[in-house]
Amino acid sequence: MNPAVFRVVGVISEDEVSTGSGFFIGQGIGITNFHVLEDSQEAYILIGEEIYEITNVLSKSYPANLDYVIFETEYLNASSLPIANKNPQVGEDVFAIGSPKGLSNSLTKGTISGFRENKRIQIDATIDHGSSGGPLFNMKGEVIGITTSGMGTGSELNFAVDIQALPYEKYTRY
Repeated sequence: MNPAVFRVVGVISEDEVSTGSGFFIGQGIGITNFHVLEDSQEAYILIGEEIYEITNVLSKSYPANLDYVIFETEYLNASSLPIANKNPQVGEDVFAIGSPKGLSNSLTKGTISGFRENKRIQIDATIDHGSSGGPLFNMKGEVIGITTSGMGTGSELNFAVDIQALPYEKYTRY
């Protein structure tokens, strides 16, 4: 288990939840897709069998194209992930970690296929329901994006938001 990557659960109503993935960018500071938590009344992260509350939203953007939320959690023993300082290139190999169908810390590999509008990185790594909000890495293990959307279950046409388009730096704590 990588404690820097976690499952995200948003409680929408008594019998409806939204699930996704997220990761730490600083001590107690996490990031995921806004669409994962959009209608939630309460939100939590799951690390192994432990549940921690999301206590404060620091920054968000949706539907204003970037689809992210940066938040504080109760969990303070986090390892934050390194962020790439070099722009990725078409043809570059990548990998993603997420929780498709609730299967925590599942890894998929792929290649960058292109760059699209709204700071989207097009990838062929499989991204399924529950993986939204997880990290997309270069082969050095540095985060280059947040997995965001795909064209259907098992599709090889998927997207991540470029991490450099987000205001993560002012929230990182080490």
